[in-house]
Amino acid sequence: MINNDLIALTNNLLERAEESIHRLESVKGNEDYEPDFFGEVKPYADEVHATLDKWRELTLTWIQKENPKYLYKLQIDTAIENIELLIVQSFYKDTREKRAKETYQSIVYTLKSILDQIHQKQ
Repeated sequence: MINNDLIALTNNLLERAEESIHRLESVKGNEDYEPDFFGEVKPYADEVHATLDKWRELTLTWIQKENPKYLYKLQIDTAIENIELLIVQSFYKDTREKRAKETYQSIVYTLKSILDQIHQKQ
């Protein structure tokens, strides 16, 4: 049961990270765009934050139970910070694209590592 929920949340976060990278690319190309922090950025970030809270709890429980190779609590906390950062920064055109893409790659690596480890154990 935990694995199915963890897989679903992990895939959701992968989609959110990908949406963020695409949003950043479209924002960079639109000089007239100004984000509405309280109407657009904050509600989206709050929604993702709620998902991250559930994901963190499930992931840490799974790590404690399954003891997967090369996945640790610190990595999970770093991935959460990176996701939160990428989500918010993706709304702003002054975000450094190179740094955002590196953050995205780090997020994808951690999330896919979790999915790979789950599938290996099934």
